[in-house]
Amino acid sequence: SVPWKDSAYMTRRLLDWRRALPWTLLLSVVVIAPADALDGRGLRIVNGRLADGSGREVTLRGVNARAQGIFDVTFSDGRLPLEDMPTFDGGDAARMQAFGFNLLRLPINWSGVEPTQGSYDKGYLDRIAAVVKVCKKHDIVVLLDFHQDAFSKEIGQDGAPRWVLDLLLGPTGYPYEGGPLTDLTARRFAPSTQAAFRGLFANQAGVQDALLEDFAGLLGLLFGFFEGFRGEEPGADERRRVERPAPG
Repeated sequence: SVPWKDSAYMTRRLLDWRRALPWTLLLSVVVIAPADALDGRGLRIVNGRLADGSGREVTLRGVNARAQGIFDVTFSDGRLPLEDMPTFDGGDAARMQAFGFNLLRLPINWSGVEPTQGSYDKGYLDRIAAVVKVCKKHDIVVLLDFHQDAFSKEIGQDGAPRWVLDLLLGPTGYPYEGGPLTDLTARRFAPSTQAAFRGLFANQAGVQDALLEDFAGLLGLLFGFFEGFRGEEPGADERRRVERPAPG
């Protein structure tokens, strides 16, 4: 279970999304809580403030949780994991509710959803759904954040799958980094990381076009996957943004 320390710890992790949203660049899916709680599908920006469907100002407060099996920092080729991730379960959601929190930011990774080009991992989506379901029981809105840091776990911390790097840099054009992760800043500014971002932004060999097509399919998959949560269950609202891209 996520190691909640005490109220002071939770306060330090408090996210005031009314201020944070204008600065948070995400490719995300917002999954709402039950019908008698806050409906994430109706949230919008009105005069620079987050508001619900009736125009009332809303402040979302919660925490970020990098969850085991969802924040993808492990490898299948013998390399050590980059970091140890805690689990997130019903006890964590209940503790959040007791603190008065109504939002969980759940980073997910492209490498987990689509480890092979054109092939989506249902098991990975099932693990995301399990977190959404326990949060639903405790009236918590879940923000699924397509997260990256230093482009990919292969060369940084998390983000794109290996096949994207192969398209941009070639299979032998980058180091295969492993854990433990002790040099994230260096990885962010490493030549391979910068080259990957430049290639992506420059649409090198049409790779950006191909990736946008893949993203469209991925968004459709996620929307369909969470469609069953509508009505009595949480619904989904897709927001197309990119998480903190590095300069090109």
